[in-house]
Amino acid sequence: MGLRYRPIVTELYDLDVEVGPNYYDEVIGPEFRTAARGVFARHSYLGLQQSNEKIENEIEDELKRRTAGNHVEISSVTIEEIVGSPEIVNVVQARLVAEQDSARKKVLLESEGLQQRQALDNRQHAQERELEIDAERAKRRAEAELIKKQHERQVAEEQATIDRVNAETEAAVRVTKAKAEALSLLADAKAKEKRAEATALTPLQVMMHGYDALAKLGGENTAFIFGDWSKVPSFLFPNTPAFRSLFPGGEEAVRPVARR
Repeated sequence: MGLRYRPIVTELYDLDVEVGPNYYDEVIGPEFRTAARGVFARHSYLGLQQSNEKIENEIEDELKRRTAGNHVEISSVTIEEIVGSPEIVNVVQARLVAEQDSARKKVLLESEGLQQRQALDNRQHAQERELEIDAERAKRRAEAELIKKQHERQVAEEQATIDRVNAETEAAVRVTKAKAEALSLLADAKAKEKRAEATALTPLQVMMHGYDALAKLGGENTAFIFGDWSKVPSFLFPNTPAFRSLFPGGEEAVRPVARR
């Protein structure tokens, strides 16, 4: 550490009378060491290595304050080198190593934490992506199921229409067939009725039909006198045993004689 000082020219007499020629050892030296110790005490060892200029200014100001009135002038204070004791150096070095280790561990932890956060973010992103994919798949399945149901409903409606048309056609065919069968049965019944009527004629009914035929042949205002039936057309009276049995005398009795 260097120190530049000089006596005040206008106060040389006072300096010689009050202090004497050995004013460094008696005034400046002791005050300089005291000021330096006080300033050094306010700074850490690392601070001393990093703030030389600031420390120099602080020591210079403190020394000027302490030597004021002693007829000397302090020009400057310089620090060339700060050498600490081995114990202090070891402690400081251990402290520096510990701080470096702590800083390295902190950086490592921060890096690991960053990696973990990045991995967590990646997992979350992957999970979110997987959820999005699952949601999209579920949406597509729902849409496909809806389309399938719509198609099935459309097919069912078309099949119902076809079944209804087939049923109506079958019903119409059955109705037509039933009508045809009814007409056939009615015709058969009429034919059977005619046959029944033809086979169920009695002689009296035949006679009545003959009378009706004669009436139609004679027209109005015509009288028939029946006596000898031999002159009556034989087609008017059927030549049947059942008819002849109705009259006494047999065949001769049924021969009509008509006179107009």
